[in-house]
Amino acid sequence: LLKGELRPDLSNLLCILSDPKKEDIFLDPFSGSGSIAKERRKLTSFKEIFEGDISYENKKKLDALNLKSFKNNSVSKIVTDPPWGVTLGRDLDLNNFYSKMLDEFYKVLDLGGILVILIGNKELFGSVLNNFFDKYNKLRQYDILVNGKKARVYKLIKI
Repeated sequence: LLKGELRPDLSNLLCILSDPKKEDIFLDPFSGSGSIAKERRKLTSFKEIFEGDISYENKKKLDALNLKSFKNNSVSKIVTDPPWGVTLGRDLDLNNFYSKMLDEFYKVLDLGGILVILIGNKELFGSVLNNFFDKYNKLRQYDILVNGKKARVYKLIKI
């Protein structure tokens, strides 16, 4: 695996949590090595898959905090693993980052669209998510270990 790359089995599970359908328009805006999109392609057919990253070599440039290249309500599923603020992005103001990210995801997700997100700072993200109670329903959350680090997977739906 490349540095920071998710294991294929974890990427696969994240995609399964999104309830894959053949009509999905799927987005991973923090695709890094591309493991999530790669696993999604294996599960079932789809309408379209978009993946990109702001600073990863050989990937389409995509700013998850400014998804203006997507129409509002045009994406059915977002499955992603944003920076944890541990190595890359350690200077991030994660509170502001999470808020902007959730706002952008809300704009592009279709009504009833699903967001599956792997988060390293689960307490902070949970606190920020409380400010979005009128935009997302929390369907599930799972505490897991990723490379020995505590993390949480959230499954949210746009309301």
